[in-house]
Amino acid sequence: MKRPMFFYGHTIVASGFGIQAIGIGTFVAFGVFFKPLLADFGWSRATLSGAHSLAILIAGLLGILVGRGKVCRITLKEGHLKWLIR
Repeated sequence: MKRPMFFYGHTIVASGFGIQAIGIGTFVAFGVFFKPLLADFGWSRATLSGAHSLAILIAGLLGILVGRGKVCRITLKEGHLKWLIR
């Protein structure tokens, strides 16, 4: 069997690294946008910090479900139900 000219494994790893960097960057960069978000929405510091804390908590809980493979089953069921409703 002939080897392919281009090995896609490095492309897949680089893509995964980029996606992970962007995903983590959105959580880490929250402090940079804290004051502009306060000014734009007019929320209190506690409300804005609470919303961000809730987002991190939900992401952590969903990470556990993804690790156990339950989100995939739920997503497939919801997709199937949406297909039936059409």
